[in-house]
Amino acid sequence: MPDPLPRVVLADEHLLFVLGLERLLESDTEVVRTVGDGRALLAAAEADHPDVVVCDIPMPKLDGLEVTRRLVERNARAKVVILSMYSDAAHVKAAFRAGARAYVVKSSSPDELLAAIHEVLRGRYYSSPAVTEHLVCSLDRPRHPMISPREQEILVLVSRGLGNRPIADSLFISEATVRTHLSHLYAKLGLSNRVQLALYAVESGLGICATPTPSSRSR
Repeated sequence: MPDPLPRVVLADEHLLFVLGLERLLESDTEVVRTVGDGRALLAAAEADHPDVVVCDIPMPKLDGLEVTRRLVERNARAKVVILSMYSDAAHVKAAFRAGARAYVVKSSSPDELLAAIHEVLRGRYYSSPAVTEHLVCSLDRPRHPMISPREQEILVLVSRGLGNRPIADSLFISEATVRTHLSHLYAKLGLSNRVQLALYAVESGLGICATPTPSSRSR
């Protein structure tokens, strides 16, 4: 018997957009309700017990950030995926601080939104590569003395949305070595996932937008 589809509630103040989104997701998710404002979203999350809530930030009555905070305070089952036209650092940081588990820009493909939904259902965080690159490149300051040059390179590539295998291929190292460096970064910075690494990089002023030099790519 196949696994049940993830139950999703969609929220956006633009009715045509949310109806179109429902049609794009209907083959891979069970869209249990679509709503147009924040209060209706809270009510739907309580009544329908969705696995995932997909919502914009600006919405009538309650915005997406306040809805996210209230869902977290209520220990709601639903994980929040923010789907927004905004990609600036301020909105992205505010969303994750409120308790969102993923941030996807509206210009993304349906496949990317589905990827975000499945990532949060696995207990992970997700952000659009365009968002994380914009986020970490918004400041250009000296690297943090706690972080080694190789860890700096790993952080650059993580911020661009690369997984462990592409990072290993880019730096001519093994996946095990990538995992070791990531473990060191998490331990040094007291963080637990890639999105938090990107947010930390911006807040602490790490200059992680430079391309690794050829000499640094040698073993």
